[in-house]
Amino acid sequence: MFREILVDIIKTECNNSQKILSQKTGIPTSTVNSWCKGKSEPNSSQLIILANYFGVTTDYLLGRDNIDKLVKSQNEIEKHKEMRPSTLQLVRASEPLNDMGIAVVIGYIARLIEENPEFLQIRRQ
Repeated sequence: MFREILVDIIKTECNNSQKILSQKTGIPTSTVNSWCKGKSEPNSSQLIILANYFGVTTDYLLGRDNIDKLVKSQNEIEKHKEMRPSTLQLVRASEPLNDMGIAVVIGYIARLIEENPEFLQIRRQ
């Protein structure tokens, strides 16, 4: 069931391109390809990344809910789709942290930026 839903949603949301999904989520293309062929399924972290990216519930992706339920406003979904893979990696890496851990990491990043203002220079892509 997951395979069929994923293939369908990639058609509509990623111009039928597994590569686009891979680039936007940081999930390797080979992994996405394996899912689309039904050879494997995502782990819970990957499933959450997909649900967040597409703006649907994990139940929808798993075929447990037959109605496509948006979990974020359209603006939030579009903003999330525009995140660089490195930003998504940072978000994923912070998922297991509690509030105190997140506060420590944010403080560390703020201190790094304060000490190294060149970090804020616009990055050309």
